[in-house]
Amino acid sequence: MNNMTRTISELWKTLPENQQKQIAAEVMVTGGVSYPTVYTWISGRRRPKFLYRQLLKNAIRKYAGVNVPIVELFPPKSEEES
Repeated sequence: MNNMTRTISELWKTLPENQQKQIAAEVMVTGGVSYPTVYTWISGRRRPKFLYRQLLKNAIRKYAGVNVPIVELFPPKSEEES
């Protein structure tokens, strides 16, 4: 996955469970959201607002050491952009 575009759900599957838990916990505490909400973003079922996309990106960089641009983690949908 070195030079490929990595969506949040693709990247998430490659992370060890302890990193997944740390990232989710950081986003829940910092963003004030629940685990089910974070999970819908990670699974690709829903697209978070920009603030939460940034929180996820920063937590992934902090705990997994992976710096992926937001546009790769959450590629724009056809007509959806919030």
